[in-house]
Amino acid sequence: MISYHASENKRKSKHMTEIMDRIKTIDQLHSKAPSVELHWVTILLQTEFDTLTSEHAGDLHLKSRQTHYDRGERAGKLSCHQLKQSAAASFTATIGDREGHIVTDQQGINQNNPILKAT
Repeated sequence: MISYHASENKRKSKHMTEIMDRIKTIDQLHSKAPSVELHWVTILLQTEFDTLTSEHAGDLHLKSRQTHYDRGERAGKLSCHQLKQSAAASFTATIGDREGHIVTDQQGINQNNPILKAT
């Protein structure tokens, strides 16, 4: 279990670094030859990066609550169910489609995200 989480964290960190590098490259291209397509790609990459950093912040929050649950002075007050409940409540996945509508279902998100289509 620990090695799975370590490898997931490593994968997410590497993916965040790759996104930052792609944003930097596209920004350089956009500064030399501005285009609407490059601007949209930059926005999509920044959105994906923001989502990953939000997930990372949520993971850190849950980790601190887990530490409190395991080692806190009132460990009995915070149950595993409460941790799962807070994880489910803090997760919101939405994306805007080309018409400006907000899409919340997973299939719609996959269809409207060109980054997911490319990978």
